Amino acid sequence: MKILGFSCLLISMLVSPAMAGSAVFFHPDGVGVSGWQALRYATVGPKGNINWDRLNNLGVYVGSMQDAAAATSNGAATTHAYGVQAKTDSYGLIDKKPIKSASGFAGSILQEAISKNIKTILINSGNITEPGTGAFVASVEQRSDFDNITEQVLKSGVDIILSGGEQHMLPEGVMGRHGNGKRKDHKNLITEAQKAGYIVVYNSEELARAAQQKPQKLLGVFASNHSFNDLPELELKQKNLPRYSATAPTIARMIENSLEIVKGHDFLMIAEEEATDNFANVGNPDAVIEALQRADNALGVILDFKNKNNSDLMLITLSDSDAGGMQVRSEKKGVKTLYNYKNSVGDIVNFSLVTAGKEDYAGGILARSTHKLPLLVDNTQIYQLLREQVIND
Repeated sequence: MKILGFSCLLISMLVSPAMAGSAVFFHPDGVGVSGWQALRYATVGPKGNINWDRLNNLGVYVGSMQDAAAATSNGAATTHAYGVQAKTDSYGLIDKKPIKSASGFAGSILQEAISKNIKTILINSGNITEPGTGAFVASVEQRSDFDNITEQVLKSGVDIILSGGEQHMLPEGVMGRHGNGKRKDHKNLITEAQKAGYIVVYNSEELARAAQQKPQKLLGVFASNHSFNDLPELELKQKNLPRYSATAPTIARMIENSLEIVKGHDFLMIAEEEATDNFANVGNPDAVIEALQRADNALGVILDFKNKNNSDLMLITLSDSDAGGMQVRSEKKGVKTLYNYKNSVGDIVNFSLVTAGKEDYAGGILARSTHKLPLLVDNTQIYQLLREQVIND
């Protein structure tokens, strides 16, 4: 009888569904391998380690679209969200039609998580309409349909939403905390969010205080547009503008505070550092390095949280494109350069950063993860990797 009981127990264990877990998909937009290498050279030297190096599993990312070799941000995000290869003009739709995900669910991986009462988080250092996060819950025919995207995101049911984009949340002419509203439909989505139970915060200090209270619903509104000024460095200096808002929380702080709120729960987080792409697209490599440092700090926050609180947490990080194709170029001694480091014998080695252009390129992108990855990571596989981790079928 004891043997039979053990056998039944073993069979029960084998057929029981796997326990659901938690996952973070972190998307530093526009960052290829050369970008991470540039950060390494600029901060710790070519032999040093950054947080990105703490992810032991990696695969070469393949991010082509249905109709193009190189991805658009909206087409790639749609593919990541649904596990179905999208077209370059897609934003949660394909050929202007709703998408069934690769598993057959009528919605994205994040929407499926919402339907199963899993805690959900959307974080973007840019505007709330940025597709790297927005396409997981919004579906529009035109990427420029900012008002509609914003409304869909805020009414999606996501538990924690942190971003910029206040101008698309308020009626035209209504002054907000960061600037005037631009909506022409007279809707005040911030008021509507408060009525729906969201605690609304507007800066880093308010976010930290709210996180201590562990609210069920949290909306962070940290800028009128982006939390950064995506301009060339010379223009920033001429206009006396900072690269980043002084009052907005960093992407690392947004992630840290969000993790504190959901600690003890299963969750799915989709987070994006948008400035890495935007600064590259305007030819500002100095600002890209700062944005990359912020992205790497965020990776450190997630990995530290995993080590302390949630050993089964899965982190996947990648970009869908290599914006600008930034490269490290050696310079002769005495030439004015952007950066330098000390070599193994203490000599100063100078180098500069150059870009191939101001476009998004397809090559040289790595996916890295805390969990096992295929050697070639197709963009459609991100959905399945996330789903296997967080959905308990």
